[in-house]
Amino acid sequence: MIFPRFIEWTTLFLIRFLIVALALWIVGRSTVGKNKAKFSDALWISLLGLIIGTLISRFIPFLGFFIALILWLGLIHHFFDTGWLGALGIAIVALIVYAILYWIISFLIKIPFWSLLIFFQQIF
Repeated sequence: MIFPRFIEWTTLFLIRFLIVALALWIVGRSTVGKNKAKFSDALWISLLGLIIGTLISRFIPFLGFFIALILWLGLIHHFFDTGWLGALGIAIVALIVYAILYWIISFLIKIPFWSLLIFFQQIF
């Protein structure tokens, strides 16, 4: 059935969206400070990065990964008002924080951790 799959996909997308935003916010605040890294900025980075990055990766198979990566770095660079190396550092550490947060939350609300791998496969 299509409807239960849609609910499952939407629920997982919202959970991932909030976890990515939280990871970006935590790392951004510790890196560039609380004045430059606001939670609303992290929400915008997460929303735009997930939607546009997924679309780009889907329609441009191999090259789409690199374009999506540059998109994520550009969003972090723009919203957190940092340099390109700072954006790269934030992205790498946020990926680690994301994995830790996702593991903790998946344990608490019983989401299979393997869905994280499917999520990365959908993005990249």
